[in-house]
Amino acid sequence: MTKLDAKIPEGSITEKWNNYKAHSNLVNPSNRRKLDVIIVGTGLAGAAAAASLGEAGYNVKAFYFQDSPRRAHSIAAQGGINASKNAGILAASIIGTGDPKTLAKVTKYKDSLKRQVLEKAQKLANGPFSLWVFKLG
Repeated sequence: MTKLDAKIPEGSITEKWNNYKAHSNLVNPSNRRKLDVIIVGTGLAGAAAAASLGEAGYNVKAFYFQDSPRRAHSIAAQGGINASKNAGILAASIIGTGDPKTLAKVTKYKDSLKRQVLEKAQKLANGPFSLWVFKLG
């Protein structure tokens, strides 16, 4: 039977991290391009890790489930993304006051966003969360 080596550093629990840092081998920057790093998931943290490691010189292989980002895993980040969308819509609306074509496109986009929000709210209201969601209409 093969015994697995967990490579747990020696010492008391309070010193294990310091022992690990003191005795771990670093990757020479010239060898980084020889190493492949696998990132599973390209959400907020995965994308940041892939970008940082790629910038540091590693060969990064990022794997993801969806063909485009759907939601950030951080509520704060999602709020920032939504705020930037709102700022863009406001700017386009201001520009659109002098350009009928731009105003028509902004209005169409705002209407599609409203439909999406109402559809999602309706799904929540009729789904398993119906006790916690107000009824529409």
